[in-house]
Amino acid sequence: MHYWEKYKETVVKNCSDPRLIDIDVAYWRNKLFISTVIFLIPLSIIAIIPGIYMAIITELYMLIFADFVVIISFGVIAFNSTLTLDFRKKLMCTCLYFVTIVLLYYLGTSGPGLLYLLALSVFITLIFEFKYGVASLIVNTIICTIFALLIYFGISNSPIISEYNLDVWIAVSLNLIFLSAVSVLLIPKLFNGLQSAFDKKQKAENELQMSKIELENSLTLLEVKSKELEQFAFVASHDLQEPLRMITSFLAQLERKYEDVLDEKGKKYIFFASDGAKRMRQIILDLLDYSRVGRINSEKTEVDLSEVISDTIALNRKLIHEKNADVSSESLPRIKAIKPHMQQLFQNLISNALNYQKPGNEPKIKIRAKETESEWLFSVEDNGIGMHAEYFEKIFNIFQRLHGKDEYSGTGIGLAICKKVVEEHGGRIWVESDPGKGSTFYFTLAKNISKIQDSG
Repeated sequence: MHYWEKYKETVVKNCSDPRLIDIDVAYWRNKLFISTVIFLIPLSIIAIIPGIYMAIITELYMLIFADFVVIISFGVIAFNSTLTLDFRKKLMCTCLYFVTIVLLYYLGTSGPGLLYLLALSVFITLIFEFKYGVASLIVNTIICTIFALLIYFGISNSPIISEYNLDVWIAVSLNLIFLSAVSVLLIPKLFNGLQSAFDKKQKAENELQMSKIELENSLTLLEVKSKELEQFAFVASHDLQEPLRMITSFLAQLERKYEDVLDEKGKKYIFFASDGAKRMRQIILDLLDYSRVGRINSEKTEVDLSEVISDTIALNRKLIHEKNADVSSESLPRIKAIKPHMQQLFQNLISNALNYQKPGNEPKIKIRAKETESEWLFSVEDNGIGMHAEYFEKIFNIFQRLHGKDEYSGTGIGLAICKKVVEEHGGRIWVESDPGKGSTFYFTLAKNISKIQDSG
């Protein structure tokens, strides 16, 4: 087996054209030629043994000479590394024609000479381009014509002369030439179709590659722009706090120093200005929170979400007490996440559930977790004012509010932060709601640690 592999490797190396690629018909023509060389040499060596025996018995020593010429030529084609690919192909076809003519002349119809002529036309058309197929058709015609002349004039004592009269030979020759012509005409059509298919495939692959490159460039550019925008929001929000602090401070001093001078209208104006500054500061703080999500590469750790809920309830204890709210949770898991982001997520959802309530209504908030094969599904359910389905997507966009600031407080950034946090953790968030019946916010988080802790 080792020698066979070495033999094949040598033939492939010597008979290959490194310029050809597998989307070119010429590549597959060459592969066919290589396969022919690989298998024809050992088959010829095997066939020569009974051939020599028969030639000695019949005293047709020319057949022995022809066989040795062909085998030596095949050896040169396979093992001589200095020959060009085109010369190897032509040498092989010449040798095959030589042995075919010898067989036809010395054995007549008892040999495969006529069949070889047809096979040669097919083979030449397969490994060469169209013009060589036409050349083989012409050569077949010339050979058949020469044998017709031998038969007509009775020049030779070849078996073929005694087996055929001229009329029969012409009929046989015409059929041979016709089949050769059909092969020469149809095989290139097949290759043209294959080349067209290769070209279309390559064009599609090139277009796909270009689209992929353009998409990667667009994603890279989008990522750069997103980081620039987040950096801008962070810097702008941070820098805006100082002048706001000055405005709030001077307004407080103005109200205190000129309290006896200002009338009710002046005091109202100062109140509006102070309230606007406070709301502006809250927007800036929320913007800072939003810009920090994804911008700061915090390490994911094991987070007990039961503790996160407990901390969130403690932070909102005053508001929960004022509204006589009931906030409860079922068993919540421990997951691999960024803890501050989880605190932001639940703080915003619980705060919204407490805030968006009808006057006098006692909020009831239920937090649940459900385990699936690859993730955790969470829900935060409330009995608040609810919303129409047309707003289900809108509420997760930054600065999108469904109510005026006089009705319900907020900056319109909280749910945008929730969405960003969930997506940073490979999940998705959505809402189901009915006006007047409350809302349920659902979100998923990747399941890294499946251990569940009990919580109140």
